[in-house]
Amino acid sequence: MAPEFHASKQASMADLLAGSKEGWRLNQEGERFRSPLDPTLLVAHFRRIGARFSALPHPEHGWLRVNCGSLLPVLWLALRERGWTIDRQDAEDAWFFASLTPAPVDEGGDPF
Repeated sequence: MAPEFHASKQASMADLLAGSKEGWRLNQEGERFRSPLDPTLLVAHFRRIGARFSALPHPEHGWLRVNCGSLLPVLWLALRERGWTIDRQDAEDAWFFASLTPAPVDEGGDPF
């Protein structure tokens, strides 16, 4: 049985990719550079959005089926385009680890 969806406690992919949280940073000369993304932060975010091996919670439809083989490379590319540096395998591992392990009870804040 799938866990119940609670919209007030859930984050979204848009939260992860929001402009205010981009990996691009400015150095002292005003030049942009990429920032590394710790895979543990990605695991925490995936837990918050309710990542499962092949489904994501949806407020109106219960669960949406996802094809991880297609979703994860696109997610990795979106992260890279927003300035985050993370190994592709680390991003995929973060998804699967979050799918296997429940979020701790005290994990409530956005890790980004």
